[in-house]
This record gives sequence, C-alpha cells and structure tokens, in this order.
Amino acid sequence: AGVLSAGYSGLKALAWADRRRHHVSPEMLDDAMADLGEPAGARHRTITSRDGGRIHVVEHGDPSATPIVLLHGVTLAASIWNHQLGDLADRHRVVAFDWRGHGRSLPGTGGYGLDLLADDLDLVLETLDLTRAVLVGHSMGGMAMMHFCRRNKQTLYRRVVGLVFQSTAASDVASGPASGVFRLGRVFAKQQPELAGKLYQAVPGDLGYAGARLGFGRNPSPLWIEQTRTLLAAMSPTAIARSTLALLDHDERKVLPSLELPALVLVGSSDLVTPPRQARDIADRIPGARLHEFDDAGHLLMLERREELANEVAAFTAHCLPRPARRAARH
Repeated sequence: AGVLSAGYSGLKALAWADRRRHHVSPEMLDDAMADLGEPAGARHRTITSRDGGRIHVVEHGDPSATPIVLLHGVTLAASIWNHQLGDLADRHRVVAFDWRGHGRSLPGTGGYGLDLLADDLDLVLETLDLTRAVLVGHSMGGMAMMHFCRRNKQTLYRRVVGLVFQSTAASDVASGPASGVFRLGRVFAKQQPELAGKLYQAVPGDLGYAGARLGFGRNPSPLWIEQTRTLLAAMSPTAIARSTLALLDHDERKVLPSLELPALVLVGSSDLVTPPRQARDIADRIPGARLHEFDDAGHLLMLERREELANEVAAFTAHCLPRPARRAARH
C-alpha cells in the first residue's frame, strides 16, 4: 500500500508539473485531433476479415508506387500514422489500417490475438495486391508482424521486401518499467475483461494524463498525449482488455534468425514501454539488421520524431528495392 501510494503521488506530481509547464487546457483536445488530421486525398475502404470482422483501411499516394504498410500499436488506430500518410506519399503508396477492435475496425468471430492480427495483415496484403511492400510495425503492430512472418511465409516472401520493427519487442512484453500494470491486472482482466477495460479506459484526471505521458520521451507536446488518450477512449473496454492480454504471451524470438529480408529496428532511447534493450535483442537476432536509436524519444516515434522517422523509412525502402526500382523511387 505504501509503494502504491507513493507511486500514485509521484504520478500526480508528474502530471501537475507537466500540465503547468505546457499550459494544458480542455480546449487542447480539439487542437490535438486537428493536429493529427488526415491528409487531403486519402482513400478509405473496408475489407471483411476471414472470420467475418471488418477491417478499415486508409491509403494515400500513387497506387502504382512502392507500398509502405504502417501497423499501429495497441489502443491506437491507423490515424496515429496520419503524419506519415502525408509525409511519405510523395514517392510511395502508403497504407495503414485499424487492427480489429481499434479505430473503425470490428473483430470477427475469432475475437482477438496476435495470430488473428497476422492473418488480417495477410488478407490486407492479398486484397490490395501489394507487392514489393515494406512493413512498419509499431509496438503491437511489430509483434503481429513477427507472427505474420512465422504463419504466413508464402505471402511474406511473395509480397514483402523489407521489415521495420519500431518500438516493439520479440518477447517479455510486461518487463518494461511502464508495464507493471499488465502483470498486476492480468488475472483480473482475464476474468472480467470488460470491467478491466473500463477501469483502464477511465483512469481519471492527472493519473490518466500521467499514464499516457509515460509513453513519451523528454518534453512531449501535450497535444500528443491527448491524441493517444482520445484513441484509447474510443475503443470498447473488451477490445482494450483482450488486445492487451494477447500481448503478454507473445514470444517470437525463434522466428527472427530465419528471416531472409532486410530489417531495420527503431527505438527511442527513453522508451519505457519497449525499452532499447528489447530493440537490441531483435536486431541481434535478425541477420544483417540495422538498429537506430532516437535520442530522448519515447515509445511513439511517429509523433515525437516525425521527420526523422519518415527519412529513415524512406531511405530503408529505397535500399530494399531492386536497382531499377530504386532509381524510380528517387524521381
């Protein structure tokens, strides 16, 4: 009780200081979502999953250009990539979609789980007929990408030319400094997923702000914090609990050494959710993988390091293409 009380007081103090420094106000919620606005000309479609669910897909850029597929993390949505949908579309076909239970996507009869996400990714690649694609998996998206590499090898080597693992882990998801809540709530969430999801979703005031703040590195914009809180609030409580629980048994370390594609591993040096040691573990296991750490950044590089992330992904994509395609991508 003493430890919990001290932790609660510490988080309250962090939130109070952060809000005061950035002059956070209720009006910032509207500003936050406007800042994360969708680029003009984005195209939407819905794909029916193999178990009867609904997958919402958004894309931007020339449909004939090299595809970059963006896979978001748990409790987020495709809209977290809106900056990248705009920033990368000048030379690429940029695709993002909502995982089941997130954003505008609905689960099918199979429910939730990383293997189901892997199969949903397989379906999106097949339905859109994407070839020479680069996959960018953030957090849960990176974990689902690892499951896809194990389960869907035929599609992987027929349609994908490169893999970007962003702020993710191959195993031990609940081992980061900010992940203690997963271990504490695991049994309860398995027995009462809707109630657990509601409690997680409804963490009040300063405590909720501080929880979201832990996802970022040094001096984040309060707009980013409100963006992530808004996406969480839009989810169903059951989807939150089931999706989060699915991460706790994730272990795909064995598949990584067998990957025969170029790989880039990205992480923030101040990531408390999937710490740099987990990124280094991924890079060490994949033959020839390159690791890049962003100084002082946290878990959400798409917000914290917008321009640097776009540059890294674009350069890596060009590297993955055959030489004639590389020249075309540069012009």
